[in-house]
Amino acid sequence: MRLFLLITVLTTFYAQNIIAQPDYELLTQASISYCHGNTRKCIGQLEQFRLNYPYDPLWGEVTFRLGELYTEMQNFHPAISAFKAVLTLPPDNMNDFRAGEEFHPNLDSIKSYFDPEKESTCQPIVNSQWDKDLQRKACSALADLYIYREQYDSSIYYLNLEIQKYAYTSCGNGYRADQASCKFEIAKIYLLEKDTSRALGALFDRILFTDYPQRAEQLLIDLLQTLYSAEAIQVELDKAINEAYIYQKNGWDYPHVTLFGFELKEGDLGDMKDTEQFRAYLRKSKWVRQLRRG
Repeated sequence: MRLFLLITVLTTFYAQNIIAQPDYELLTQASISYCHGNTRKCIGQLEQFRLNYPYDPLWGEVTFRLGELYTEMQNFHPAISAFKAVLTLPPDNMNDFRAGEEFHPNLDSIKSYFDPEKESTCQPIVNSQWDKDLQRKACSALADLYIYREQYDSSIYYLNLEIQKYAYTSCGNGYRADQASCKFEIAKIYLLEKDTSRALGALFDRILFTDYPQRAEQLLIDLLQTLYSAEAIQVELDKAINEAYIYQKNGWDYPHVTLFGFELKEGDLGDMKDTEQFRAYLRKSKWVRQLRRG
């Protein structure tokens, strides 16, 4: 009898959450509601979808979109809850669902809708294509919300989480660019707290080995020129370059350079094979040349 009940429960669960076709019409109606300016109704429809279909492949996108809509309404508590819910998904959660799209043949039914009253097209409120960067975007959104609420420690936490766990990983350049952008935002937060030393530390991280956003490079230059004279900057750069070296660890070559008291120990050496090549690279570095020119 117990075995029969267990099988019944499992079968019901499977049928409701895997086989049953989601009501994607609800997402179409949510799109129309938003297009008509009825954001509250749109939120209600998306919340209903999220409640009814917690195992649907679009659950993550729906939840993220809810976070954006709550933010738009300046309803920050549910916005934060929605973005955090996106982060609770396993890294490949939605990929697993995508592998089983035979259970969801209507994913492509979420299309734009032409509204004859407004004589315009309502775009889908939720994209039917899985967004692999959803969790990275959720970290960024949480960081922005906490900055707005002046909860700076929480903002820094989510920016660091983005770097450590959700930054672009498909290619090295994408990862470094995302890391640089996060470090720049962290530096700005430290400046809001009037903590110049930690702001410098965030900006210096990989500055010589990464294509930092130009605004980050300029901010670092501005800070250094505020703290040091032009002569002191020249002396420090010469000293740092002359003492820079490459060292080996576990069979790999790593750069080491100390700039204004900050140690930079990691970076992409490219074709550099020895210390002299590394020092020549530093002398020609775009950022170093900009700092020398002032």
